[in-house]
Amino acid sequence: MMGRWREVRSHVWRDERGTPVLMHVKKITPDGEVIFPWKHWLDFGNGTRPRWYKGKGGDDGIVAPLLYPLDVFARADRSAHVYICEGEKDCDALSGVGVLAVTAGGVCEFNPKHARLFKSWRGRITIVRDNDAPGAFGAARTYGLLRDVGIPAARLRVARGRCAGEGSDAFDHLEAGWSVDDLIPESIAHVRKIADTATAEDFKRAGYDRAPRYAGDPGWVVVGREDAAELTGWKPRHAS
Repeated sequence: MMGRWREVRSHVWRDERGTPVLMHVKKITPDGEVIFPWKHWLDFGNGTRPRWYKGKGGDDGIVAPLLYPLDVFARADRSAHVYICEGEKDCDALSGVGVLAVTAGGVCEFNPKHARLFKSWRGRITIVRDNDAPGAFGAARTYGLLRDVGIPAARLRVARGRCAGEGSDAFDHLEAGWSVDDLIPESIAHVRKIADTATAEDFKRAGYDRAPRYAGDPGWVVVGREDAAELTGWKPRHAS
C-alpha cells in the first residue's frame, strides 16, 4: 500500500519589509523520495484571496530574496556577529538560540550578489559548514567571495558542528546539546584541502543529484562534471 505525501517542514522567504515572497518546502513522496519544492505568494489586489502558488513565480515577475531571512538581516546591526549557514533549518536553529544567522539556500548558492550584501558589514562573520566535502566546498567558496568584497580575514572564520556523522550540520550540533560557542573553528587552508577532494559522488550523497523541477530551483541542483566546471575553484574528480 502506497503511503501519503508528507510535508516535513516549510520556510517562508520574505523581502526586506517582511512581506512573504517564497516558501521552501521539504516533502516526502508516497514512495519515500525527499523533494524540496517552492511556492510563491501572490496577492492580485483585486479582491481575490492571496495565496501560495506552485513554483518560484518567475512568470509573475517574482524576485527571490537573496538571503533567508532577509528582513532580519536588513534590520540587523552591521557590527553584529553573523553566521552564514547552508540551509534554512540551520538558520532557524541558530536564530532559536539568539544569534543572527542567514543562508543563501543550498551549498553552491552563495554568489557575488550575496557577498556584496556584506560589503559594509563591520562585525565578525562565521561560515558554518556541514560536515562533508560539499560543505567544505561551499564554505571555501563563500569565504573567497567575502574576501573579494573586502571583508578582512581577521573578521572571517569557518566552523563546523561537533557531531561526527557525515553531513551533520548546525541543527544537529545544537540538537545534541552543544552551544554556538562549542562550534569547532577551522582554518581556511584545512577547509580548502577538504574541498579539493570533493567528487560528484560526494555531492550526490549530500542530495544534489536530482534534476531541477523548474529553472533556478536551488532545492534540485545537479552538480555534475559540466555544472562543476562553472563553479569557481573546484575541479571535479571521479569518485573512487
